[in-house]
Amino acid sequence: MRGLMIAIYCAITITYAAPPVQAAPPLRQRIVFLTSLDFSALPDWGGLVEYYSTYPQKLERVFRRSLEPYVYESAVVHRATRFELARELANPRNVAVIFLGHAGDGIVDHAGRDITSVLANIHPGMRFLGVVGCKAQAIIERLRVDGALGGSSELLVHSFSKPVDAGVGLKETLARGLEILRSPGIASGFRPSGPLCARREFFPFEVTRTGGSAPVSIWLGKALVATLPALAPGVERARSFWVPAGLDLKIRVQTGERPDARTHEALGVLELSSAAYDGEWRVFAKPDGTPIGAGEFVYRYSGPREPVAKPVLLPEFQCPSLAHAPEKAPSKWAAFQGI
Repeated sequence: MRGLMIAIYCAITITYAAPPVQAAPPLRQRIVFLTSLDFSALPDWGGLVEYYSTYPQKLERVFRRSLEPYVYESAVVHRATRFELARELANPRNVAVIFLGHAGDGIVDHAGRDITSVLANIHPGMRFLGVVGCKAQAIIERLRVDGALGGSSELLVHSFSKPVDAGVGLKETLARGLEILRSPGIASGFRPSGPLCARREFFPFEVTRTGGSAPVSIWLGKALVATLPALAPGVERARSFWVPAGLDLKIRVQTGERPDARTHEALGVLELSSAAYDGEWRVFAKPDGTPIGAGEFVYRYSGPREPVAKPVLLPEFQCPSLAHAPEKAPSKWAAFQGI
């Protein structure tokens, strides 16, 4: 009898000792809307300036209402710069990004800074990119022909060949995007697989910038590897990033196309280094050390070409799972975090 009671007690303990662990809900894919508009030059006729002062918020309401029937998580960024756009294009949870701004010879933000170059680095999981800007279609096609448009072969890009009203263009872009994004295969949750989560070899790099009146983007070959904001004179900012093995060691630093951004004062002082290489990077400069360049400056590597450290094996892109939060391990896109 005593043995029977012990057996029953053990059975109850095993059965009820711990409740089953509930899996975390799937991560929802995101659709991000970025606006970058400047109405400061408008004449104040009949309250025109007051009306347009809240126009971005009106566009935001249109965007959020359009997504109410869907399971996607929505996010909005107003007065976006190329840094916010680059961060969202690289985010593996974003299935769609819509950018609304001005376009002419290039796609520009609210301050007139050209942001076209960041379209070279679009996460391969992205399925839709909308660019609402006058005559932006010609720019997109030029990037596609030049091989400078990122993303995968499944990326649909919607833009306009003629001048377009912001509200009308946004509604048309949302309608076109949702034709794709309502597909069950896309909207069922973020399910990375195959090459999306491939692991590659990376080397660590560090950049320290002192001063510099313009934001900068740092390129190795055709790869955008890091961005840094403008800094006040004497202010120092350091950043670490990861570079895929096998890239050209010549580094290009772009400061932009505006006249005030094409000078070495806009560049500031940059120090580039890597624990994987014994050599050093020096900016192409005059004998007195003044950097040579106008909107783009070249840092040439001198030293042994073979790395002195083994590369680190990392996910090529961060790959959140359905049951867990995204990994905290560094990724190729770590440079965009916290901008």
